[in-house]
Amino acid sequence: MPLKAFAAELVRETFEGNQSFVESTPKGDVFLKFLKRINPLLKKINAKTYDGKKADIFDILKNTAGNYDIDDYNAVLKLE
Repeated sequence: MPLKAFAAELVRETFEGNQSFVESTPKGDVFLKFLKRINPLLKKINAKTYDGKKADIFDILKNTAGNYDIDDYNAVLKLE
């Protein structure tokens, strides 16, 4: 798959719902290997979370591309 098509699919699925770039899938494994390869550079980024702690850019990108926690189609938001 060409890099251009891979990147376009990655962006499209980020906004689509349950992202499929997770571990143990071919595309997910390639993406995670890429993130692990550039992780030393990501650690140098001095980003902070809303509460002032250092942000883990690797974890943010991993969870943006792959759905690891809440099922986007069955999420329940409690409004109080």
